[in-house]
Amino acid sequence: EDKQDEDKRKIAQLDISISVIEKALPKFQQATIAREQIAKYQENISQLNTELLDQANDQSQNAFDEAKERLSDAKALELFATELRVAELKRLRREVERSTAEFGADADGETSKEELDAMIEQVDA
Repeated sequence: EDKQDEDKRKIAQLDISISVIEKALPKFQQATIAREQIAKYQENISQLNTELLDQANDQSQNAFDEAKERLSDAKALELFATELRVAELKRLRREVERSTAEFGADADGETSKEELDAMIEQVDA
């Protein structure tokens, strides 16, 4: 009879354990599902972060390329303006040379103040 009582006690303990497991099983399954969902969310977040970083890098590279192109354009415009100034200076020099040839130089090879004033007036005109 002690043996039967012991067996009944073990069966009762097993029944309690089974009952606890049955009650805990849905919560365990829910926790497993939640962990899987969290892993998927983390993967999605990681992908979104990668996409955002790629977009930011693309935008940064595009801005850099555009700035580089504008700088190149500005340098080309500056070079063109310099070439225009050089051409204008050459034109003025030819004008002065022509004016000097028209007005001539003194016997010592220098141009008098009056002749220079006349050349300046002619260039200004």
